[in-house]
Amino acid sequence: IAHGDEIGRTQGGNNNGYCQDNPTTWMDWDLDDDSRELLAFTQHLIRLRHDHPVLRRSKFFTGAPTQEGGLRDVAWFDTSGDEMNAADWDADYARTLMVFLNGEAITEPDVYGERIVDDSFLVLFNGHHEDVEFTVPARTYGERWSMIACTDPEVPVDDADGILTAGEKISVTARSVLVLGRPPLEAGTPPVTEVR
Repeated sequence: IAHGDEIGRTQGGNNNGYCQDNPTTWMDWDLDDDSRELLAFTQHLIRLRHDHPVLRRSKFFTGAPTQEGGLRDVAWFDTSGDEMNAADWDADYARTLMVFLNGEAITEPDVYGERIVDDSFLVLFNGHHEDVEFTVPARTYGERWSMIACTDPEVPVDDADGILTAGEKISVTARSVLVLGRPPLEAGTPPVTEVR
């Protein structure tokens, strides 16, 4: 985030305004409703990243399970909820996809050497110019998901209707990103075996 991005400051498209001592580069601290809304959304995303280590890992995802029969640390899905294969990446619908970030498969320990366990996330990307219907992946990845954030300000994410179940369909608005989250399994719950 650069100076003012969090409130919609664009410099009128001037990406090299270092010598502009005028409204092009000045910060307008008198925020309108749109700027306040964008600032609140940016603060929400910063808080989300701060609170969830799976969103700020220090090592790259490997795509491999961290335990026998467990889920991989990252998995990619098409809009039907099926895992993507090599051919899917070349298809025109690859602009619409989902990624699963496994909060129970963080391999690096915390500062005390203890295992880190976090919520898991499912991020739905719709880069298409029309709304697209997505199917939440099989319950192997999570039975219930809460809506955490959406880049479309018209989509409410903090109401009771924001709970989705495995296999449920949801329309994601054009050119937006929807973030779903689920808590880690409770202690004593057997690990879910990955289904292929």
